[in-house]
Amino acid sequence: PKVEIETPRKKGKIPMVRIRNPWGESEWNGAWSDQSEEWKFISQAERNEIGLVYEDDGEFWMSFQDFISNFQKLEICNLAPDSLDEDELNARSKKRWESTCESGSWVKRVSAGGCRNYLDTFWTNPQFKVSLTDPDDDDDDNMCTLLIAVLQKDRRKIKKQGIEMLTIGYMIYNLGENPKSGMQDMNFFKYHPSSGKSASFINMREICGRHKLEPGNYLIIPSTFEPNCEGDFLVRVFTEKASTGGLMDEETGFDDDQLEMISICRLQAQPPQCCPSKGGSFVTERATSRQEAIAFQALVPSRTARAAVLGPKVVIGV
Repeated sequence: PKVEIETPRKKGKIPMVRIRNPWGESEWNGAWSDQSEEWKFISQAERNEIGLVYEDDGEFWMSFQDFISNFQKLEICNLAPDSLDEDELNARSKKRWESTCESGSWVKRVSAGGCRNYLDTFWTNPQFKVSLTDPDDDDDDNMCTLLIAVLQKDRRKIKKQGIEMLTIGYMIYNLGENPKSGMQDMNFFKYHPSSGKSASFINMREICGRHKLEPGNYLIIPSTFEPNCEGDFLVRVFTEKASTGGLMDEETGFDDDQLEMISICRLQAQPPQCCPSKGGSFVTERATSRQEAIAFQALVPSRTARAAVLGPKVVIGV
């Protein structure tokens, strides 16, 4: 809003910005902050109109000029992936998106397999099954849209302990017409290319992607870039119609001897699927998208270890 101000030196309207610190503490203490001198030149009626209060509640005011001088980055968050097109918003047949959420964890030696570069352990990551059934109504190529968001849980709480955000990403695989039930093993990922990927592996709280895929059955594999990085996460899948889903469980994990074998076998390296980019992120292919109806299923490993199927043991002299 703009507030009317009148001083011996200046008269007119000043554009203002109302800001709230979501943590509820630490406020701006410059011009137009709580109890600042500038508010004396604004009438009480106008202060009431804009809802001005002097409380240590994390909410404060700044002039627009101060705002653009002190902030370098602005992110606009759409609370739901509804269409932002005004014509569609005003139409009676406005399309509303439905979301499906599943929680998961990356647990060391159980379900923290790292990205596809680490083929021997990649398959142990939590696996989320998605069934795309109907193409988009307005898609000439009969494709479906899938919106995916992976969010790291509780990482901001432990930042004070010196624990930073994990470097995360995800990959999507087509299961084909008759997908095997349960989790896919290492051989599946060895011989099947991905159908889509997150734009990058990066140390951000949340990553999002929009993908356009053919109708079919898919796996979403959220992971950290390197194996054995522990953390909790939330996977959200958005579609235009309501989705159904359930949680499936299968035992995975490694003991110390198996981890030693994996380290040796990695000498026979696979071509990397992910590669580092500038600024500490890891670039993968970028995909685009949009969708109708899905069935969503989480295939999450349990904490009980079982024998991993590995190749012949390789002995190397040291």
